[in-house]
Amino acid sequence: MRLKEAVPRTAVRGTASFSLIYNDNILGASTDDIDAFEGGSYPFKFAHESTDDMVLAPGLDLEARRDIFELGQTRVRVRAKHWIYANNPIKTNTDLDFFLRQNIGKRQSLELYLHASPFQYIRHLSDRSPLADPEIPLQWYSFRFQRNIWNLTWRQTVSRKLAATLVFERNFRYYNREFMENDIEAWELRGSLAWNVNRVLSLSGDYSYEDGNGRGLDEIGEAFATSDNSDPSYERDLYRLGVDLAVPQLARYVDEIGLTFLFMDYYYTARRPLVDDPYHVGRRDLNYKYTVELQRKLTRDVTLRVAARRSSRIVESPWEGDLTTDKAFVQWQTWVDLAYRF
Repeated sequence: MRLKEAVPRTAVRGTASFSLIYNDNILGASTDDIDAFEGGSYPFKFAHESTDDMVLAPGLDLEARRDIFELGQTRVRVRAKHWIYANNPIKTNTDLDFFLRQNIGKRQSLELYLHASPFQYIRHLSDRSPLADPEIPLQWYSFRFQRNIWNLTWRQTVSRKLAATLVFERNFRYYNREFMENDIEAWELRGSLAWNVNRVLSLSGDYSYEDGNGRGLDEIGEAFATSDNSDPSYERDLYRLGVDLAVPQLARYVDEIGLTFLFMDYYYTARRPLVDDPYHVGRRDLNYKYTVELQRKLTRDVTLRVAARRSSRIVESPWEGDLTTDKAFVQWQTWVDLAYRF
């Protein structure tokens, strides 16, 4: 009797999540801007309702797996997360993600990633240069952008304890009409290593280089070399170090403790005279993020995460105006996240 060939089965799984986040500085505003807002100064400069806010973030993640090719398993995944600002609806936004991964044998895989984030609010800005004629009327506009990303990720299992990742990414950011000269098309190359040292300790680290080319134009027929707009082009180095601990003595209370340090060094590459582009010429942004996360499985399918993060930016610039204080900030975020796997 001839046996029928087995038909590949599709396995579908998903995760529903909900995060409750407290953010003490939702705009990433400087101390001077916070003081001006809370003191009622320059009300035309601000459209938000409060410096801090509670953010409710429901999310849904769905994945289908199937052995389509002999190479290995194919995975298709979609994810959506909606960030709802309780007191500042102007900041509410959505992230949409798509993943397509093809395993190649048991030790490597190639994945395509697509991301879209519709227009979201950053802050209010004036489109007048700080060194322009003060007689020019000063107007403030909503500063918004949308982000589109695609990347290719190669994952390689080097050994039972060591894994490596290599990512090539294109990143496109488009701003609203009043600030379209800030549009960015960037490429990034990123490498990561993850090492499971033992049952208690795991280490991971990333380095990436990103090159962003700014539009620098806002009129038809305008030439970049003679444009009177700012040039937001930049280069960026990123360094990340992660430490995960599963301490047996704390197993009753927490399954894993995650510690992460992230440093991003932006250096702007505008070649114009300082007087023509004081916001970018010679500017350097130093961004730091420190995160502590505690993870605990409540049941086989429900996971609880509690975390805190401190973010800060220090700005260096040859322009001795208000740039270094206007762009520098400190932000604290704390959150609780519940994820249900089905």
